[in-house]
Amino acid sequence: MSSTKRRTAARRGEGEKLRAEIVTVTSRMLEETGDAWALSLRAVAREVGVAATSIYLHFDSLDALVHAVKEEKYEELRELLMAADAGAGDDPPGRLRAATKAYADFALERPGTYKVLFGTSLDLPPAESFIGERAFRVAVEVLIDTGKSADDAHMAATQLWCAMHGMVTLRTIHPHFPWPDRDDQLDDLVDRLLQT
Repeated sequence: MSSTKRRTAARRGEGEKLRAEIVTVTSRMLEETGDAWALSLRAVAREVGVAATSIYLHFDSLDALVHAVKEEKYEELRELLMAADAGAGDDPPGRLRAATKAYADFALERPGTYKVLFGTSLDLPPAESFIGERAFRVAVEVLIDTGKSADDAHMAATQLWCAMHGMVTLRTIHPHFPWPDRDDQLDDLVDRLLQT
């Protein structure tokens, strides 16, 4: 028998509140496990304290629920990157350094969420296959401000993302490797990127 307490039935018109709670609980569960495929709608329903059928009123599949969580977390990441960018002043290299540090903070402080965002493939239509595009655009725009053409900025942002993803993933998987100081490594990465 589950020890999860049943929630009070939602009043008429409180469907959005329940939907938000489902997303919040799922987000917490994903952060704890870092594994979207270890999740089930039944387990989410149990944690929320509702019948599994109540989940289906808002999400028709586990993919749809995980997609909703990913959209929310990508938006959080974008907001962090934009805040870091805005707080760094007018110097484009400084803005890029600030954004890379905000990205690394997010990834290393929330490894389960990061793994779900960047390590979970969902069966999405092509137009939605990269729901993190808004976050990616922050790097492209800063690189354009350094004087790069749009095409060069897109390539540089792609290379930066690949390098940062590798860095945070390896630091998570191999914490005992003799890593250089994280901020020094990020500054070096930005310097090398801007030299090309």
